[in-house]
Parts: sequence; C-alpha cells; structure tokens
Amino acid sequence: MKKMICAIFLCLLGATVCWGANYGAADSDLGAGDILLSTGYIHLPSEWSAGDYATLLGFSDAPFEVLQSQYYVQAGVGLGGGWQAYLRGGVADLEVEGGMVFTSSDVQGDLGPTVAGGFGGPVYRGKTLTVAPFVQGTYFSSYEDFAVGQVDVTPSAAKTLVDAVERISYKDGWTVEGGLAFELRMEGAQLYFGPLLLGGEMSVEEVVDLADNTVYSDSYVPYVLEPATNVGAFAGIRWPLGEKGVLDLESRMVGGFTVGLSLGTTF
Repeated sequence: MKKMICAIFLCLLGATVCWGANYGAADSDLGAGDILLSTGYIHLPSEWSAGDYATLLGFSDAPFEVLQSQYYVQAGVGLGGGWQAYLRGGVADLEVEGGMVFTSSDVQGDLGPTVAGGFGGPVYRGKTLTVAPFVQGTYFSSYEDFAVGQVDVTPSAAKTLVDAVERISYKDGWTVEGGLAFELRMEGAQLYFGPLLLGGEMSVEEVVDLADNTVYSDSYVPYVLEPATNVGAFAGIRWPLGEKGVLDLESRMVGGFTVGLSLGTTF
C-alpha cells in the first residue's frame, strides 16, 4: 500500500505545479486551539506578464521567467472541525530572466522578508473522500538590482548605442491563491489534490543612467507585472512522523513547476 501511495503521488506530481507556498493537508487533525509549528522550503518558478504595459513601453510582451527560493517558519492553529488558520514568515530571493529590458540583463535580487497567511477546512467528509476549500495570501519584500550595458537611444533603424547603468526595483509584490482540495487517506497518509486560482501584482520601476550623467528619458516609466497564468492545479501528501510530527510534500502548476517541503510538530 505504501508503494501505491508513492506511485499515485508521483503521477500527480508529473501532471501538476505556482507562485505561492505550501498549503498543507485539506483536513487538519488539529483540535480547536492545538498548535502546529513547522519549517519549510519552496522552489517557486513562475511567469509574470507586463500585459498592455509591454506594448506601451515598446518591449516584448512575452512573460518574464521568475524564480524564487523561500525559506520559512509557520505557526498554525486548529479551529475545530478540521479547519485551521496559519501565519508564516521567512525570506525569499528573486531572479528575473531578462528583467532589465533596456540592457537585456537578468535580475538577481537578494534574500528579503516575506509573510503569508491562510485558512481552510473541510465542507464535506465521506468514507474515503474529503473536500476542503482554502485561501492563502503572500506579501513579498522589495528587490533591487543594477546592470552595466549599452542602450540604443535612437528610435531609427540606425542604432546609436551608449554606455549606461540600468537600475531596477520590484515593490509591493503580493499574491492571493484559492483552491478546492480533494483528499484521500491511505494508511495514515493524507493525499490531496485539486484546482487552483492565482492572482497578484508586482510594481516595477526602471531608470537608465547614461554615460554622460543624464537619465535616458524613455526608461523611467513604472509598470505592473501580473501572473501570466491564473488557473492551475496542485497535489500534495502528508505523512505522519511518530505521534506529533508531520512531513508535507507538495507540487503545483501555475506557469511553472513548484515543489515545496515542510516538517512540523504539534503542541
């Protein structure tokens, strides 16, 4: 049976993936007032689009490939009836492929603080299947980077390249995720999966300083990034470790293959 559980999860893992964070099992075993403390890691590739801003600013409308690594600690509390709420804090970095559109440079943002919170619980419990909605919100730190390169300062076919320093900042990044989890229990393990909706924004500001100590006028135009994909799926499995420990492994698909792992204990 344990081999069957692993096989089912690996099949789901290959079929599913999100910018966001671990949701955890659909049906919590926490009693009202019980506490679950955990720590975890999430690998977060995703795609973000400038939408109409790309056309207005004159750069490609192809989505930006974004990658984050999150490290966090989380405190969850049982609300009774299988429902729980949680608060999470940690750090995350930011990488954006080709994020500096004027010098065509990648963005490498250092680790910065991030916070998240959410709640969920079952609305249906059958003999083998539990159905549970959930919602989670995440807020990210600001990130800054710069690159040295050359910028074409003429709109004509004959390019005029000028040495420049491009500076970029990402501010007030947030996501809201909601989903419906379907959960099966097999030999103590909780296997859960379902559809997922995602929304969010990141504000971006760029400025290009030219070699003659002037600012390239076309560069200072703030714009907003949004998730390129808003609908996806997720799958996860929770294994009990002794009487109080739990191990969660999750995967999601919303514009990128996300994998998360967390280890916790109850009080």
